[in-house]
This record gives sequence, C-alpha cells and structure tokens, in this order.
Amino acid sequence: MRLTNGTIAVKDRPVHAVGGNDWIRVEAGSVASYAQKQDGSLWAWGVNNFGQLGIGSWADSPNAVQVGAATNWVKIRAGGVSAAGIQADGSLWIWGGSPKLGNTTPQSSQNLLVPTRVTPDIKWVDVSVAFNLWLAIRSDGTLWALGRRAHTFTGASEDACETVAQVGHDTDWQSVHSSQGGLYHLLKKRNGTFWIMDASQGDHESVRLSKIELPPNTVAWAAGGGAIAAVTQDGEVWTCGTILGEHGPKARFLRFVQELCWRVGWKVRWNFESPRIVRDQPWQLQNN
Repeated sequence: MRLTNGTIAVKDRPVHAVGGNDWIRVEAGSVASYAQKQDGSLWAWGVNNFGQLGIGSWADSPNAVQVGAATNWVKIRAGGVSAAGIQADGSLWIWGGSPKLGNTTPQSSQNLLVPTRVTPDIKWVDVSVAFNLWLAIRSDGTLWALGRRAHTFTGASEDACETVAQVGHDTDWQSVHSSQGGLYHLLKKRNGTFWIMDASQGDHESVRLSKIELPPNTVAWAAGGGAIAAVTQDGEVWTCGTILGEHGPKARFLRFVQELCWRVGWKVRWNFESPRIVRDQPWQLQNN
C-alpha cells in the first residue's frame, strides 16, 4: 500500500491515508493512488517512476499532491503505471506509461508526465486502464482502444498504437473495466447486460466476446487477472472466469508428489504451469 504518512512503505493494516473530510472518490493503482475532492480537484501519491502521478516530474510523493489545476474531474481510473480521467465536459485525459510501442521503461522521455488529452471535440463517458493500454467508451456508445496491445482488440496495425481505434461495431456500450494485464475486460451495455471480452490468446482473430448472466440487481463490478467479481444490492458476491485457488488434476498430483519429497528430505521444486480452470458463466461465492 502506498501511504501519505510521510513515508512510502507497506502496511499490514489500515491507516489514515489523507487528511480532510471532503474526499468523494478514490482509485488505487499498483504503485500509486488517486483521490478526488468535492471541489473537483484531483490528487495523487505514491511511486512516480513512469510519471503516473501526473505532476510534471519523476518525483515520488508519499503525500497527496494535486494533479494539474483542473477542478472538473468526474471519473478517474488507474492501472499498472498508467492512469486516465474524464472531465465534466466529456474530455478524456491519459498520463503515465507511454502508449507508444516498446516504451515500457521508467523515466522514458515518451512517458506522459501530465494529463494529456486523447482527442479534441469528442465526448467520452467511461474509461479503463491496464498496463499502458486504455479502453474507453464514447457518448455514442462505441468502444475504442489506445496503447500497447490495442491492435489485439481493434485489428489495426501494431505500430498504430498511439492512435485511438474502434473496437467492433456495437453502439450501445455503457461501461468498461479492465484487468491489469489488459487481456480480460468486463463490459456493460445500455440494456443492462454484461459481457466478457477475452483476448488471452493474444491476437485479434481469437478475441472472444461473450455474454454473461449476472443478477439484475448487480450494483458494483470489476475485472482483475482473468476473472470478474460483482456485488448485488442484496450483498451477494458473484464471479466468473478463472477459479482462483483451484488447480487441475495434473497440478494437484505434482504438488502432492513435491510435498512428499520434502517430507523425506528431498528438497525438490518443479516449475510447472498450472492451466487455468475457467467457468464461462458466473456463480455465487459462498462463505465457508
């Protein structure tokens, strides 16, 4: 956790992060955090090696510092070492890790040290951020992508990653949430239906868009890794995608043999990939 108590450190229990009682929204990235005040101003703190704080420098900050001078932010998103925001006029802004191909190193001159507007004269309603990848929805309901791996979703040239390009042809998208890796996304349409966009195979031809059945009283949802989670108005938790903590027969057998070897003093450690166990449709999590 990145804190504002004067040091940047990991804490194993909650602490009071920022002072004041006029905060209305908070967003956490992997190494930096963002919060918005009632007056519409945006503040950030944490590690700043890719410019993800958006403060015009590479300086880390354990204390909340204001991002620019704008006071009309309405939506903030963070992911990896990149961030994005939408202002009240519908303008979309990005900063942090560069959308340019091949630029993933800290303090690259092509990283964005301050919020940078994506396109002029276009109104946006939602945005999600992965690692140097942005997906956003325009006011006309179309879905667009920009940055690394954007070509996987758009079918455009990989070299065109700096130019925002449309994903598919649907015109009724309402919201989008992205996993940190940028290959697994949860989307909602204006009619209330939810969809998974899975690009885990890594090429445009294999991108899969699948409708999932979440309860109609779902009030909060998000994507992470290869899974999604949703909460209903009644307090139920639903998930789908990768079943976290569950492994296939081969993986379970190899782990069992490895544990036996350790018990008799044979310190073996096998590096084996455990294939993902995936459910395509949501199921309700139970308290056990």
